[in-house]
Amino acid sequence: MRFYLDTNVIFGFFKNFSSKNLILIKKFSKQAGIYTSFLTISEIICNLDQLKLSYDDVKSAIKSFGIKIIERAEIDEDILLFNMYQIDEKDGIHLAISKKKRMIMVTNDKKLIERGRLFYSNIISFEEFKHLMGQRRIELRSQPCKGCVLADRLLAHSGLY
Repeated sequence: MRFYLDTNVIFGFFKNFSSKNLILIKKFSKQAGIYTSFLTISEIICNLDQLKLSYDDVKSAIKSFGIKIIERAEIDEDILLFNMYQIDEKDGIHLAISKKKRMIMVTNDKKLIERGRLFYSNIISFEEFKHLMGQRRIELRSQPCKGCVLADRLLAHSGLY
């Protein structure tokens, strides 16, 4: 199985310095193909511009969790249809990529799950993803990512480190 992660599944690591989801994803990446795209990296950079992260910084951090990056994608006319059903343009691009690549899309956006399923049935929440991967309840300890330079940089910038 191959999974495509929406930005909101990854964003918490960069915004709140919380790696809870990404630690699970790293574990799951040994069992399945886990992907995201260039758009996720761009969204993280734009939403956290005060951190002055480069594309390569964010890409490297994401890849350190076993997530593969889709660097190119062809988007077809579906994106216009998605927009007519009030699916945000960025969400529409994520949906189009996962649909075109035949991946299961993982998102925490309830509106996207509801409306996106009108066009593509393989959209699930992160909770459903954990259940699907056989992880109903996992105990996590808060630990810094060893060898992850960006995590150290983010923590230093936040004043928490």
